[in-house]
Amino acid sequence: MSFFLFQGNPFSVQFPLVQRFEKLFVEAFQQFKPEKKGQLFVSSFFSSFQRIYFLYSFTSELSSKLQRWVPNLKRIFLITSNTVDTSKSLSINSLTSFGRLDVICRCISAAFFLSNDFRKNVDIYIFFTINKRILHMDGSVVRGINPDERAIAGILKRVFQGLPVSGISFYNGELKDLISKYQPVILDVHGEVNQEFIRASHSFIIGDQVGYPKEFEEVFSVLKKISLGINEYLSSQTISIVNYILDQV
Repeated sequence: MSFFLFQGNPFSVQFPLVQRFEKLFVEAFQQFKPEKKGQLFVSSFFSSFQRIYFLYSFTSELSSKLQRWVPNLKRIFLITSNTVDTSKSLSINSLTSFGRLDVICRCISAAFFLSNDFRKNVDIYIFFTINKRILHMDGSVVRGINPDERAIAGILKRVFQGLPVSGISFYNGELKDLISKYQPVILDVHGEVNQEFIRASHSFIIGDQVGYPKEFEEVFSVLKKISLGINEYLSSQTISIVNYILDQV
């Protein structure tokens, strides 16, 4: 007899507590051997039934709480920007002339925004290869951000100028350090098509319109490459699709 009280676990290991109580529940059910005579049968039945019911209720409730908690795990998106020079003066009226900052703004919008909600369980790291700088946006802290590109560009302009913005940090750093810390999945059209692997992951690296920096090919070689299918999507579309897949967990 088998009971599957918790499925779709996104971790590399199972929840041992759920497994333990599931095992106890199965053992209690299997050990139920009712007596054949009158009162002894009733007593044995209700004693075993109470144990089974308690274990089933406890395990089901714990599993339900874990399922509600899992989708709220942090989602990490690492985005490489190959053309944006953060040291230049930015005009929000001409984002495409600023090294395709418009692509980065769309990625930010796709990562954080739903129709009528904001994903607080998302973190974005943008690595600017020209300046070797990292922009980090923490969805649980960032405030005052809107989904349109100009509004996001206006916030990035302040950050690039060194002005403080809640939930956003901007600092010198290396992409290899982020990769070492988060061990992300590489989203690449030439990778393996495997949505289950995406559901079991929480960090992803995505290239801009140029792709991935050639200088980091050796670092990328040790990471798992996953494809979303035969079509090659825009960076922002890729993020939206990953968010959708993770929302189904």
